[in-house]
Amino acid sequence: MFGFSKEVDFKHQIFLYLDQQNGYTTTEEVAKHLRVLTNQTTLKYLKEIKESLASLYSEEQLSLNIGKRFGIQLVRKEANYQRFFEKMYSKEVVYVIYRRLMLERDFEAEAFCEQNDISLSTLRRLINRMNQELKPYQVFIRVGKDVSMVGDEARIRLLFFTVFYHIHRKISEVPWMDGAGFLEMSQQICDTYYDESKEERLEVLALWLFVNLHSESLGKRITREMFDASYSILYTNDQCSPETWRYIFLVIYGLDFFDFAPILTYEALQQNKYSEMAKDWLSLFEKHVRTVTKEEKEQFFIQVYQYSLIESVIDAPEVFDSVFHLANPLMFQSYNYYSLVFERLWELFIKQQGYVENCVNKERVKSWTFQLMLTQELVPNLHCAWRTNLPSSAIMGLEKVLQWELMQVANLHFVADCEQADLILSTEPTTQGIAIAEVPSEQDFTRLKKAIDDWLRTQQMIFS
Repeated sequence: MFGFSKEVDFKHQIFLYLDQQNGYTTTEEVAKHLRVLTNQTTLKYLKEIKESLASLYSEEQLSLNIGKRFGIQLVRKEANYQRFFEKMYSKEVVYVIYRRLMLERDFEAEAFCEQNDISLSTLRRLINRMNQELKPYQVFIRVGKDVSMVGDEARIRLLFFTVFYHIHRKISEVPWMDGAGFLEMSQQICDTYYDESKEERLEVLALWLFVNLHSESLGKRITREMFDASYSILYTNDQCSPETWRYIFLVIYGLDFFDFAPILTYEALQQNKYSEMAKDWLSLFEKHVRTVTKEEKEQFFIQVYQYSLIESVIDAPEVFDSVFHLANPLMFQSYNYYSLVFERLWELFIKQQGYVENCVNKERVKSWTFQLMLTQELVPNLHCAWRTNLPSSAIMGLEKVLQWELMQVANLHFVADCEQADLILSTEPTTQGIAIAEVPSEQDFTRLKKAIDDWLRTQQMIFS
């Protein structure tokens, strides 16, 4: 991402994967998640992560256990892991290039190579790799006698913010940014808009303010009018024009950090580029899932409007999804049924409405739709019957265990008649059915989850 080395990207992904696990995992499972690494390379990266964490945190705060008997487990007790990312990224020359471009916008290539002990050919190779990653952002790093950033100023600023947010999250953690003054300004803005934001969001706004106001101090100006939105600018100072303040507020609102909302007129919500698409999608959802409330519908249109705001700056707003968690697949990765329902709805949507142009990114719509789903709609109703010689009291206890453990997979209902059941469970080795022990093991749960997935794929969920 952003042209950093593959090693850094892989370590970032490995760490986040481990942080999402509730218990132990294996090198093989980590490698399988990443898809492109061998077990040996994965283990090498795991050991390097362990060593780095040990140098930054106490064992009580954050540590990585790598054992032959139990496997791999990341232990984190309310510790902020951003220090680990900062150390990992800031070691790279790519980070230094971004920092110099942010602070100066251009610098002498030969002097930079001497300062960082690299050859000019290495610098060109690094910048070529960065440019490949920057294509969706529609900016370009030029390297000749000098190194400079080329592109629309609004896009350049948003790129810098995205890069340094991805690495640091907080302006106070960036030693080369004068964070104190921007944090104070951030608090003043929130007070003006009656926004009681937590410290983390104040830090984010301060980082965004630094990117913009420092760029203004270098004589860089936003030269195009991007937004038609009506906006009451309650806070300004002479460091930026009113048009630039509008850009500052609308971008941070479009990224869903703050409620510095413009006047949400009918035209803004119902007549933007994606309004018709949103109306058609909600109509399909209401036809096949349920009727949404007025508040839910309004929130959906606001999210679509925010998407259109960011697209006014960069043509492919989905490039921000992973950094800012605007479309987070991890949010619904445990809900296979929801993913299946969404895919069927999406197929029908594309087929019936013919949307190719003027269509919001699919993963973003999936995240928004997930928020509309009620808890009971996220998993299927599944009827199970037993073949067992266990007493009824033992079976009742076993049913409660299964219902609890599989609550994110299916709503399990138990029936007496096997002919009325979707799945047959068995506690007896000599009878047909999905084998479940009286005290279920992880292997039993895994076997049953697979059976449910297989059953789901056979269901005729063909909407018409």
